[in-house]
Amino acid sequence: MGISIFESGGLSVFGKYWKGITLDTAVAKGTWTTPGLWAIDQETADTPIVSYRSTGDVATALTTAPLGQDNTTSDFYTIEKFAAATGGVRIKALGENAAVTNNYVIESYGGQADTTKSTAGRALTEIYVSQHDGANALANIAADGNAWGVRGRVGGADVSLLLLDEDGDTWQNGTIDASRITSRGHVDFAFDLNSKTSGQSIRAAEGIGGYLTLMAFDTGAASVEIARMAGAADPYLQIGRDDTGVAVNAITDMLVLQAGAGASNEAANFGLGISVKLGNAASQVEERASMDFVIADATDGDEDVSFILNLMRNGSMVQKMKVDYLGNLLLTGSGNTGSRINTGGTEFGWIRNYFYMANFTQLAASTFMHGNCFDGTLTSITGTSSDINCNIFEMEVVTQNLTETIGRVVQVEIREPVITPGTDTITLACALYIDGAPTEGVTNAAIYVAAGNTNIDTLTHRGAALGFFAATPVAQQTGIAAQKINYATPDLDTEAEIITAFNTTNTAINALRTALNNLGLTTVV
Repeated sequence: MGISIFESGGLSVFGKYWKGITLDTAVAKGTWTTPGLWAIDQETADTPIVSYRSTGDVATALTTAPLGQDNTTSDFYTIEKFAAATGGVRIKALGENAAVTNNYVIESYGGQADTTKSTAGRALTEIYVSQHDGANALANIAADGNAWGVRGRVGGADVSLLLLDEDGDTWQNGTIDASRITSRGHVDFAFDLNSKTSGQSIRAAEGIGGYLTLMAFDTGAASVEIARMAGAADPYLQIGRDDTGVAVNAITDMLVLQAGAGASNEAANFGLGISVKLGNAASQVEERASMDFVIADATDGDEDVSFILNLMRNGSMVQKMKVDYLGNLLLTGSGNTGSRINTGGTEFGWIRNYFYMANFTQLAASTFMHGNCFDGTLTSITGTSSDINCNIFEMEVVTQNLTETIGRVVQVEIREPVITPGTDTITLACALYIDGAPTEGVTNAAIYVAAGNTNIDTLTHRGAALGFFAATPVAQQTGIAAQKINYATPDLDTEAEIITAFNTTNTAINALRTALNNLGLTTVV
């Protein structure tokens, strides 16, 4: 064994064995076990086995405050056992309370970095951890076991700040400040993601009934909730916030979609406006359609809501459909598409190829009640010479080449109204009521048959039979209306024409009776 001291101040220790003791009582003993390999045997001592000092420069004032073994105030780097009986190591970097931002730095120079992003990836600087079985064999880290962590002095206590477990999951006691976070798998978290400079955040509450919220600054004054996802017994998604009041005919700013909200797992929408943006030939994207739910009456406990569909026409948004809170459907159009359907019924649907109106009750006394009402205005344009028809019934019927007998084929059938009278007096009841005839035409009629026979089973005028159906001959009737039946031609003749025809026939009968009398035959008058 030998010791060489160089002019530069270096020290070289060589030889096979060396033992010694430091100036600190019972600190460490060193042994050269193999040439070039130095082993320090601390035996039963627990103080730092290596202590780097700078008595001329460093004065940390730290002695008993650091964790583990005590230090001298000039120590700046020490190595010691972590646990006196079981081993492990504690490395301490000690510095003064000075205005410096780094106190412990590990640097690596050289190598070529691996780019593999998987369990097989390597790095220029690595920390390796493993358990073992106590019999010289490595063992896996326990499931969900923490493999690496960062601890610090916070609030007067030593706490964990960041943990990395055996399957790569991380936990941290705080928030993440990052300009961008990319996940190539999935993200499980129960903490806040905050942007402290602007107030935006994503927050997840732990425990049963917790929910994920998306927050944002409101005019830079406060952080407000703009979306929420709840995982309660009835999970729901909420967009917007629940305002305390909504103006009449305004679109509210909250949408809630909830599964299991009612007996039928329906979706509940509270104030929803959906805007549809479409691009045109010039690649301009803007709102070109919308579906809006608006509040017509915002009185608490008496709210009324309507649904409106808006579509773009000639570059402007135009209301095309509205369903009000009474169930009325309004379709708004122009030109050949103009239409209006207004019903006060509880149902208006399509049943077996015809529209069906269910039962309903009159809304208020002294108001008209209609099962169906077709009301509107047709406006012709200059140059119109064709027919103007308010309503046309023009169905086509195709029968089969079979032997069945079809009872009747009709274009329009009007049935007797089934009336269940109460104690009221019904002034007039009829299957067809014509309010009146127009007077603006050259020829005016309440009913006009342009062609074909008119088959009337019984014709009465104010309750009395007309023409040859009457008990009294036509010539002897008085107060007969202006219209009578002419059986010679299929039309309705005037009273004067009927009487003239009857008198002509009566004259012929009288002449025949005279001729018979002249022949000696007796006639009964």
